[in-house]
Amino acid sequence: MKIYAVLLTPLLLGACVVPIILPVGLDKPLSGSWQITEAAGADKIAPQTVIAFNDDKLQFGIATNCNRLFGGYQSTVKNKILKFSAVASTRKACPDMETEQRLSRALPQVRTYRLRGNTLEMLDGQGQTLIRSERVADK
Repeated sequence: MKIYAVLLTPLLLGACVVPIILPVGLDKPLSGSWQITEAAGADKIAPQTVIAFNDDKLQFGIATNCNRLFGGYQSTVKNKILKFSAVASTRKACPDMETEQRLSRALPQVRTYRLRGNTLEMLDGQGQTLIRSERVADK
């Protein structure tokens, strides 16, 4: 009888464990839209400049006040690696294209990222912030 009690105790205790449910998005922290507030040291970014990450397709898109930039990316949650690839853009002629030019130069240099609350910082290989953005609330 004592042997059964010893063998059944771990099973009974295991049945009392409450499963932990992780919040949605922890495995895809970049997914969604982010308003870019700084690019390559300039904080003069049009307020409608947004980068959107599609973690299922590993594609990104940036909408500025004139052109769009888009392409692929690779990221890892564990090491916070972020690399952009095949960056392309539309070619509309606009009066002020500084934002597009800064982003076009900065994106290929991004190597890692850092999340601080609702702020996403994309960093170069030396840990310097190249692009800073704020999460856009889902509508």
